[in-house]
Amino acid sequence: MPLLAEPRDARYDSAPQSEHALARLWLRTKVLSTGIVTEDGERLRVVYPGRSNPRAGPDFLDAVLTTESGEILRGDVELHLRAPDWYGHGHHVDSNYNGVILHVVLYTVGRIRTELPSRMSAPIASLAPVAKELAGLRIAHAYAVDDEPPREQSDIGDRLDAAGDGRFLSKSSGFALAVESSSPEEVLYQAMMEALGYASNRRPFRELARRVPLSTLAAFRHEPAATRYLAILALLGKTSGLLEAVEEAARRTGLRRLSEKLPKTRPLSRDAWDLHRVRPTNHPAGRVVGAASIVDMYSDRGLLTGLEEDLRENGPRYVSKRLTVKPYVGTGRAGDIVVNVVLPFLHAYAGIRRDRDLGDLCLKGFRSFPRLGDNEILREMRKLLGLDPETVHNARRQQGLMQLYRSTVRGTPA
Repeated sequence: MPLLAEPRDARYDSAPQSEHALARLWLRTKVLSTGIVTEDGERLRVVYPGRSNPRAGPDFLDAVLTTESGEILRGDVELHLRAPDWYGHGHHVDSNYNGVILHVVLYTVGRIRTELPSRMSAPIASLAPVAKELAGLRIAHAYAVDDEPPREQSDIGDRLDAAGDGRFLSKSSGFALAVESSSPEEVLYQAMMEALGYASNRRPFRELARRVPLSTLAAFRHEPAATRYLAILALLGKTSGLLEAVEEAARRTGLRRLSEKLPKTRPLSRDAWDLHRVRPTNHPAGRVVGAASIVDMYSDRGLLTGLEEDLRENGPRYVSKRLTVKPYVGTGRAGDIVVNVVLPFLHAYAGIRRDRDLGDLCLKGFRSFPRLGDNEILREMRKLLGLDPETVHNARRQQGLMQLYRSTVRGTPA
């Protein structure tokens, strides 16, 4: 008999034998009217089990639970067959797991709570007592964001339009506040850099923009075109800590030598970057090259002036084409930057300058911008709401779905 074999217990007879199977049961827990009970005796009802996480970190993100007293808990959920596996996998020292609000297991092995990296703790709940009940369910949809009956697609479309506009105006208001304490160009530059970080590396890209402000890069404006681009790339590459990965070996030597002649900056640690499951096309080193190309492209006119002129003269789709720097910044990422940064920022800037024409142009451009690429939240929301794919036919409605997810699931206004 194996030393680690679990004790014979009838309650495990219908239990899953893999974490994948355990996850399928967890997704069905919303139907349990009596909820689940943690090892320290607290009864929780699962309002929303969270969305599956394809990246490093907890198995499910943004779960919503309620206590018997009516308190709403929002956060992440981690699953293991055995509670001690949390420590065996090193989650107790991984800050990605600080948002865990529930550790779901099959075998508790005598554990009551789980230690988080923050030195707080999360309760443990075993699905063993309800495994047979959950496994026997035959339902098409075991959970949803809320319990409202399905609406007509046209009604949902109107709601998405309103939510999308609300998200756009919220971003615009945020940019207006940011400009009060910083120069408009720096705010725009930092937001664009953050957007280049995609989902996994937004924070280090924003920090890179802070350590290498646009004003520093603008000092290269009067250099010859070829030298200017290399200087921008060398400084961003050196400060990112990714210089060794941004170019082929022969050119890398030249960039390294050039960086030694440039203003001194404090490089980011390579550990600051999340490279787990990052596709080659989304690698931050490539995005640094793309950032250098965009800054260089607008060096003569200035980033803010150049983007405003391009928008006024040719519209938002042209701006998206300008921001596409293949293979480092694809069409989809460029469109995301236009919708999430350029248009709401220029809308805010128009309000500051009382330029109604520019403000109207930004809002109109947002409302007519074509559908962007898909992501986990959009797929989750379409599934939860039972949406026809054609209902979400433009970026405005995609933004509406994002807004509804944050306000309904995360409980935040945007």
